[in-house]
Amino acid sequence: MKPSNPIAHQPYLDVQAYVTKDRSTIRELMCPARHGNQAQSLAEAIVPAGRRTLLHRHLSSEEIYFIVRGEGLMTLGDTSFPVRAGDTICIPPGTPHAITAGPRQRLRILCACSPAYSHDDTELLEPEPVVVPRAPRPPRVRAGRPPTAKHVGAPIALDMQSGANFKAVRDSLGLGQAAFWKRVFVTQSGGSRYESGRNIPASIRALIILVFGTEHHARQQLEALRDPGVDKPSKPRAPMAAAAPSSA
Repeated sequence: MKPSNPIAHQPYLDVQAYVTKDRSTIRELMCPARHGNQAQSLAEAIVPAGRRTLLHRHLSSEEIYFIVRGEGLMTLGDTSFPVRAGDTICIPPGTPHAITAGPRQRLRILCACSPAYSHDDTELLEPEPVVVPRAPRPPRVRAGRPPTAKHVGAPIALDMQSGANFKAVRDSLGLGQAAFWKRVFVTQSGGSRYESGRNIPASIRALIILVFGTEHHARQQLEALRDPGVDKPSKPRAPMAAAAPSSA
């Protein structure tokens, strides 16, 4: 629902990222549907290193790219040319375009659209690839010991790149290390120790699911936290037999 009064200030960390039709990770920094502004939209796009957006076009919107960080190859109509931080590209309505990030660094782009960006105004010109998620590794348990809370990890949402590599998770969301771990109340230095997913406390893993996971996985995590199934009543101890009197 469009707000009645335009929102003049949008803090960056309050904007949730999502993957758009062209496979880039998008943050809508200002758009009519959420903020009530008129005639245009501004978004941040993140393209991981070595990845390419799908070839697409906007039927009505004129789009302008400003390369904030990184370098890559821009495809615009029938031409392709290298781009780097500081470059600006104008994409006329109806023009096929795609961008490829360089192999060493992700691309960070500001995208302005007029009229404002719309999924309905976006036409993909090549098929979306079919991605089969990797199955999570089974927990490692030492022989002779039952699984504990440390071994049984919370499920990771598939749209967060399933697995235990949280660096890959935050890269897919376009978040820097400090911003990612701040949302789960962990310092950057502390979070750096958990990037590989090894030895991460169950409480931190649960927070990651609640903050960054899909609604389905967040509900599962909440149910597990509210009903852990460990508060079982203990069996009453049998009374101790009275000691027999000693014989004189």
